[in-house]
Amino acid sequence: MQLFSTDLPREEQFYDTCSQNDFTLAWNYIPEQWEDKPDGTSKAILPSSTFDLSAYQRIYKGFSAFAEINNLTDEHRAENEYAVNGSTSSEKVETYGRTFLAGVKWQF
Repeated sequence: MQLFSTDLPREEQFYDTCSQNDFTLAWNYIPEQWEDKPDGTSKAILPSSTFDLSAYQRIYKGFSAFAEINNLTDEHRAENEYAVNGSTSSEKVETYGRTFLAGVKWQF
């Protein structure tokens, strides 16, 4: 795949290859899952989904900038544990909020 035309002056060729950017929106889905334990209890992981967003911008030569936001909608994850008779014996809810990450990358 050719990123730039070879008949352009060298400065324009470099500019065209450095103006690359990338945006990604990802949907992560965990379906309902059941686990039967040897003692007769059962564990259920309830369904959950999150959205992640990332951006990448090539700046100059080997330098690029990036930013990421994980769990954009601030969702949580829940697990229930059921006793042998079917009643709920424990519930665990994980909340980890949104995570932000930004930086500059240098490749040489």
